[in-house]
Amino acid sequence: MTMRAIYLAWNLDVFGGFPAAKLAEAFAIGLRFDASAAGFLCAGLLPLALAPFGRRASRWRWSLYALVLGGITLPLFLFGTVDSELVRAVGRRTTVDSLFLYGESDWHALDIARQFAPLTLAGIVLMAAWVALILRGQRWILRTEANAPSSEANGIRSWFWAAALLLLSAAMLVLAIRGGWSNSKPLSIVHTHPEPHLDNLALNTPFVLLKSLGRDKPQRMGYFDTRDELLRRLNGAAPAPSLLPSTATKDKPLNVVVIVMESLSLGYMGEVNGVDGYTPFIDELAHRSLFFPNAWANAMRSIEGIPAVLGSVPALSKEPLLASPYASTQFEGLGTLLAQQGYDTAFFHAAMRGTMYLDQFAARAGFARYYSREDYPDPTDDDGAWGIFDEPYFQYVADQIGQMRQPFGVVAFSLTAHHPFKVPPQLAERFPDGPQPILKSIAYSDYALRRFFETAQTRPWYADTVFVITADHGFLPYLPQYKNDLGRWRIPLILFQPGRTWPQVDTRQPVSQIDIVPTIADIIGARAATRNWLARSVFVPGERTVLLRAENSYFAIDGDYFLFYPLSGQPQLYRIDDPERRRPVSGHDDLRQRLIERTRAAVQYFNNGLLDATLVQPAPPS
Repeated sequence: MTMRAIYLAWNLDVFGGFPAAKLAEAFAIGLRFDASAAGFLCAGLLPLALAPFGRRASRWRWSLYALVLGGITLPLFLFGTVDSELVRAVGRRTTVDSLFLYGESDWHALDIARQFAPLTLAGIVLMAAWVALILRGQRWILRTEANAPSSEANGIRSWFWAAALLLLSAAMLVLAIRGGWSNSKPLSIVHTHPEPHLDNLALNTPFVLLKSLGRDKPQRMGYFDTRDELLRRLNGAAPAPSLLPSTATKDKPLNVVVIVMESLSLGYMGEVNGVDGYTPFIDELAHRSLFFPNAWANAMRSIEGIPAVLGSVPALSKEPLLASPYASTQFEGLGTLLAQQGYDTAFFHAAMRGTMYLDQFAARAGFARYYSREDYPDPTDDDGAWGIFDEPYFQYVADQIGQMRQPFGVVAFSLTAHHPFKVPPQLAERFPDGPQPILKSIAYSDYALRRFFETAQTRPWYADTVFVITADHGFLPYLPQYKNDLGRWRIPLILFQPGRTWPQVDTRQPVSQIDIVPTIADIIGARAATRNWLARSVFVPGERTVLLRAENSYFAIDGDYFLFYPLSGQPQLYRIDDPERRRPVSGHDDLRQRLIERTRAAVQYFNNGLLDATLVQPAPPS
């Protein structure tokens, strides 16, 4: 409960729009999760507490109890306190599969403590109070036992009462762990508050960690009995031809450069939001490009966003694909697609090799080479936390591209706009501060991208290259129109080729990261041997639904409307300009039913595809 209060206080800017009754409801729901987590932790210590070892063993028994209790709970308090900030970044509480994040960076503990001093102090006070409570409880028990009268019948009677108390306590712990006696199934994360912004407030980190220890398989779905019924409700089934002209007559294949900008939310841009923004170059580039302002991230974390961008794998399961038992699932890798067309391929990321398994993913996605922090020649450009600052690293990427055989396919994943949001000291005054710490580093990354294009346009390969600029995921919004359930999923998607006039495309259509690979295939005229039916080129018109998964719900985006589809409860239709879900739409039953069917089809295709290794299927004959 105290950790929840810290979480609320630290995130008041997020919860400020909720009435007090809603916050109190989240706290009340949270009591079940608190009791369940406490029940889990106490269950293992119950025999040690109740077994009648006798007075001689009392001191070592209760000392061991205090030591084990502190050793288990203090790290959980630490993770719970850290989550007050981390949830702002990743959108969910820490699970076992995301513990790797704590070892991915060279963060300095003192720097982090200074940056988040109030949170650090709150955590220290909480843990100190807990240690004091444990020690006081130990002393009270020892004093009570010492003052209790001794009895000749200590043996059998003590064992009898210990066994009875053990059974009673075990029954109470089972009730606590299950979340009560009236619920048919044990308490799970799905039972949290139905409001996506309040779900993490109701949950607690120890409960989420303990529940994620047992990884659940994706649930096999059977909404549709036949393959045809299923596929015709997916984006990939659109029958219309591409709006792009044939590339068969082109003498020279196009190079491909995909630039994935860390944490680049659409809400950080300027003109599209009617503000100055923090991305002047990206705003300028959008004017000269095919810009999709209604683009959506399929994930909330880099470990999920990169597979979405480069493998058309959306984050529709509980844990990241790369950290799950299904990491070996076959997918449509951009590198594989390009290599089949004779492209030389490389993946660039300035973090340490192995970060988020991206080196392994790049290899599985078909990229011939992977360049990391260790390959960069000048360690003085290191930020001291994650890796190389964006501006010098992007220059390095431009130089390395010049050594590649054409046609080439390159992915560059930026780094600086990541906690702790460092900017090179010599450039710090050049970029504006903002209401969120990330905004200065976003402005710096935008500058780094400008410098990359300034260098690229002096190189002979520039004119024959198509550039794709997007984000791995969104991040904490600062503009009010993005402070809602959908806002942080919004990202830009930009297609740019020097001097090219693109066909008349509906740039307002909802598109997502998983559409990037088929779009690139369409641009270069490549035909893959397999197809992921969840995705489709942005140049192929037709009905399109973007499916997003929050912790306990799906959002199905469809142009002017979206469907809120909770894992427990009734789906409801809303207008896209009502992301707070204040006014349910009535009178559009056909659209609501169609979105329900398209949501179920996508979930069935994805879940069963993981279970049966059929996420990609043979492409139909042309």
